[in-house]
Amino acid sequence: LRSITVSRKFSRQMQVWEAGTARVRLDNTDGALSPDNLSGPYVSVGVTQIRPGRPFRLTMSYGGTAVRLFVGYSTAWDEGWIQAGTNAGDAWVDVSAADEWSILSGIDGVEVAAVGAGDTFGARLHRILDAAGRRDPRSIATGVTTMQATTLAGGPTSDIKATVESEGGAAWIDRNGTFRASDKYSLSEDAVSNTVQATFGDGGTGSTACHLMELGFP
Repeated sequence: LRSITVSRKFSRQMQVWEAGTARVRLDNTDGALSPDNLSGPYVSVGVTQIRPGRPFRLTMSYGGTAVRLFVGYSTAWDEGWIQAGTNAGDAWVDVSAADEWSILSGIDGVEVAAVGAGDTFGARLHRILDAAGRRDPRSIATGVTTMQATTLAGGPTSDIKATVESEGGAAWIDRNGTFRASDKYSLSEDAVSNTVQATFGDGGTGSTACHLMELGFP
């Protein structure tokens, strides 16, 4: 592993995260990660397993503790190389991945007779995910707002955003690949939102040392 990039963006207007993405650069000087290498270690019954759609998990160990950074699915394997002569040069593979939100975004809504009148915020989100055939882990608050009937014709991400907007809550895919949704009071009542979680500085009293930090606010 040569480098890691993980990106997540949050829509403050809709209180919904966009699809999280990850990109890693892997050493490929032995050619093991080349999809056309059918003699490599990642071949099954003559078919390469280096392909888009493979489950993707990224974990980092710090101070003896494993920290999960990202869970999703590979979307591309891009080879690169430099030929500098006999027994010289370099080769690598850039693997791109996206989380569960990208899968939901690619599912079209299938219209049904209006159902779910009176669903709570949480019940509506479970209904949307069940209709989309998703069985990934979930942690969804019950919520305080009830919903009108839906035909589920809008597609999962569209229906999720409408549900979140109605509740005034938030929904996202976390770093473990779990679909999470918080109710309208979470941003003011949950400790993770109203209590300082970390202070970064030069490592002095009460702060965690850091070398470089970049923050973006879309």
